[in-house]
Amino acid sequence: SASASASMGGRESVSQLVPPLLAVLVQRVGRGAGVRGRSAAEVAESAVSASGTLLRVDLADRQLSDSDLALLAPALALTIQNRVERASGRSAGQAAALHISLEKNRVGDAGVEALCMALGSLMVAGIAFPRYLSLFRNAVTDDGAATLASLLALQTYTVSLGIRAMQELHLSHNRLTEWGVETLVSAAQQSVYPYAVGAGKTPLWLRIEYNSVDLRRISLAPALHCTCTAASGCKTHQCSRRPVPPVHLPHLDKQNRDRAYGAGRQW
Repeated sequence: SASASASMGGRESVSQLVPPLLAVLVQRVGRGAGVRGRSAAEVAESAVSASGTLLRVDLADRQLSDSDLALLAPALALTIQNRVERASGRSAGQAAALHISLEKNRVGDAGVEALCMALGSLMVAGIAFPRYLSLFRNAVTDDGAATLASLLALQTYTVSLGIRAMQELHLSHNRLTEWGVETLVSAAQQSVYPYAVGAGKTPLWLRIEYNSVDLRRISLAPALHCTCTAASGCKTHQCSRRPVPPVHLPHLDKQNRDRAYGAGRQW
């Protein structure tokens, strides 16, 4: 099972650990499925770069659609796996941290689902985990938020294997409503947040400003979040409140349906 494989520290092929749909997409990558005139494998290879012990995935501002990301996600998983296995100076069993930039695209819920399937497979295999995930200025709705909440929930298992938790999730300028935000905050609270860093604890940094959130209807227990006002003294990975809440929600009050990125726009 994937659980047993991960606990033994194995490095099985990602395609053996993912659901059947993603396995089909991996096969398409092998046949040279294209993304804007280039194969998905070529795009993935050029997008991934090493920065110390961090792997950066730069796919920002490329007009990527859901169908593009459905092709790219499995190619990215394979590329990341190959980079991690070839990396020198990496301790055995140490999962690589990923800094993923997918902002300013046309990615919606289907693209988020494909991405989370790929990331989940890397996490369960103990290969890599998303430390920073940026999806601001896209077309993600509450369905995409629910998928991302499932990825946060998966960390309950992967953190028990010694894999670190996600630190930042950027979803501003999308199409989330109060339901999507509540779902994400609840998932974080039931997962591993606030997560332990050294002797302290850190909330998930969650940016959800300029979505379609009705602040009159949102239901968030004060103990579950900090809005990080100017007077609070909070930093991205440090909260001034005690006890430390599961989630930082800076700029929560900045909501305007007309400012939700892509609202009413025909892609």
